[in-house]
Amino acid sequence: MLRQVAEGVLIHESEFCQSNAVVVQGRAGVLLIDPGVHGCEMAALANDLSDSGQTVVAGFSTHPHWDHLLWHARLGAAPRYGTARCAATVRVQLSDARWKARIAELIPPDIAEPAGPPRPAHGPPGRAGRGLSPAPRL
Repeated sequence: MLRQVAEGVLIHESEFCQSNAVVVQGRAGVLLIDPGVHGCEMAALANDLSDSGQTVVAGFSTHPHWDHLLWHARLGAAPRYGTARCAATVRVQLSDARWKARIAELIPPDIAEPAGPPRPAHGPPGRAGRGLSPAPRL
């Protein structure tokens, strides 16, 4: 169940390590940050968003741990982002078959394998500024 913590900001607390999925509401839809671990929780989150008429327009992984990279098909095909360092770390990890096998043992059985690395949240090299670029309009 979603709980409002500020205007336009909702959270869903997972039973897994008491981690929070964060929903930031915008004009065109929501930004979903670290959606969860258990498939049933992510499906419930998708239901809550759908029932309230909200669509996920972007996802964001706060860091490259496996439990922050998972996604559920019911959340849709929105682009997913992370920092450039996060995306690079995940690409390296996913290229290592041993890493995949170790992580597969940790992922709950109701979760498919992670959907791949998030995209860097900044633009191509040479773009003005450093770090994260302005967020897309939501």
